[in-house]
Amino acid sequence: MINYRARSFPTSLSSDERSKWLDDCSFGLTSKDSNYLTIQQFNREIIELSNAKNRSEQQARLLGDLTDSGKKVVTKYNLPT
Repeated sequence: MINYRARSFPTSLSSDERSKWLDDCSFGLTSKDSNYLTIQQFNREIIELSNAKNRSEQQARLLGDLTDSGKKVVTKYNLPT
């Protein structure tokens, strides 16, 4: 239930719930044990795809947008870079 509230109604969380939510997000985004794609893995994939020689302009723009989104996640959850 906290996941739904945190995503849909973040202002409804108590300070303890918010802290737990942010800790859970940080774990999911940084730990290889989380079974999620970490932000480091995400960034490596973006770099690898950006270095591909046969990408189109549209793909390059999309990769730029994904890079920007990744930076926003790092900032939002105060993740190490």
